[in-house]
Amino acid sequence: MSVSYPPSPTRRPDDALSPTAMQGVTDFFTDEDGLGVGSSAIGVGQAVGFAPITCADNSGGCHALPHGASTNSITVGAFDAPTMRGLWDRHVQFSNGSPSSEEVLRAGEECAKGNPPGFHPILGGFLTGDPCALDSPAIEALLGFTLDPFPGDPSGFDIYDPAVGVTERGVFLSTFESLFHIAYGMRGAAMWEFFSEMSVGFPGLYGRQLTVNASDALSPATAAALGELIAAGNAGKLTIQARFSGRREYRYAGADQRWFETVTGNGKADTGLTTDELLQQVVAFDQSATFTAHLRGGISIGGADRQPLLHVDPDLKVTEAIGDLLAIPRPAPEPNQTFRIGGIYVDPAATLLVNGAPCGACSFVMGTTPNGTYLDVTLVDALPYGTHVMQVMNPDGWLSNEMPMQVEDPPPPFETVPFETQECIVDAGCTFAEDPIACGELAGCEDLPLSVVCVPGEGLLDCDSCTMTPDCTDGSCTPVPATTLVPTGPGNCSLDVPIP
Repeated sequence: MSVSYPPSPTRRPDDALSPTAMQGVTDFFTDEDGLGVGSSAIGVGQAVGFAPITCADNSGGCHALPHGASTNSITVGAFDAPTMRGLWDRHVQFSNGSPSSEEVLRAGEECAKGNPPGFHPILGGFLTGDPCALDSPAIEALLGFTLDPFPGDPSGFDIYDPAVGVTERGVFLSTFESLFHIAYGMRGAAMWEFFSEMSVGFPGLYGRQLTVNASDALSPATAAALGELIAAGNAGKLTIQARFSGRREYRYAGADQRWFETVTGNGKADTGLTTDELLQQVVAFDQSATFTAHLRGGISIGGADRQPLLHVDPDLKVTEAIGDLLAIPRPAPEPNQTFRIGGIYVDPAATLLVNGAPCGACSFVMGTTPNGTYLDVTLVDALPYGTHVMQVMNPDGWLSNEMPMQVEDPPPPFETVPFETQECIVDAGCTFAEDPIACGELAGCEDLPLSVVCVPGEGLLDCDSCTMTPDCTDGSCTPVPATTLVPTGPGNCSLDVPIP
């Protein structure tokens, strides 16, 4: 027996994730913002021995690719973490179901509305003070430093209303009002939307029906709704059928972009109808027609065919340690980017989809290592900076899970910043005077390391230690040997620094 998840409830007709859901992908799979207990930027988790970078860590998190599940997760005491699929229909969540209790939901509601409870059931009184904003003398004493305030407090989310009762969304969001936002540095609303839109193998329009009659067959609303079904047929995602009230039935052929009668019965060759001609028949015969989006013929629930599954490079997956960033693809924002991912049940003739749309020019080559099967993927067009998702669609119609990709911002360009000087002996480093805005009044050109000054956007950054170099991307001073001035002409020195 095989039971399949239905299409996610808010999956969009074109299978592209909404902006909110894409933010959920970023929150769930990446640590690009550098927040959270196990953050690669903050590193608080390493101090307490709890350092999953994201919810989707292979080694430390609970919900690893491809199904968002894990076995014997060390983070939650060796519990098996169930898949994130179908979370929108699950009232009891997390390892012991405690977030579904009224006590936790009420505490989460108070946190969300800016009324911190004196005691939080999940935290068991350990976080005295404000358990919502993480203002806790106990945990700060343990860590040895003060936690920074979490941005966005309070969230204002609706967690629990006794008049409404327990909701799946409220249960999920409640933990991100206390425990999980200290762990992962974000709220749960965007992730919830991702889980409500994520792929379970079927296109978003699977099962969609549209019925038209003579009065509305040629209306703009019909054209828009039917256009979505036809687009899915053209992409090979679904089989679209039209059944007239007079029992005639047509099937859409995306390759020809025409409708062909399934049973002609008159011995004549069927040359098919355009969509406009089909709708004109509805009007001419004063009938109704129902258009239905069926699964492709190759999909058999419980049969030998399987949904293709994507995950990280299998060789990188086996070496990933707790505290490492998830090894998702991180291509540059340039054309012809190639990277390796893991794949299961992928047909060599599968089509690549980027952000829900088929990418005909993209390609992949399959191979195998001792650690599993891989796909070397080539994306032809450059993707803009930010989070994207990739899928594959097998010829039988199965769609894979979403594979996140994080396109990295290119390094800032280097620009020469001239500094006016009175006298400059450039065979050694120079030390600027106290006022860097004076454009380099020299205290003397001696054989000393340079105190570097750079311009991060507006204003000047003065890293006045002999062992510091400015980082204009974030306005910090990096403890590495300083860059030295080089001559650019009489009376001038220049310094190559990155300008954001």
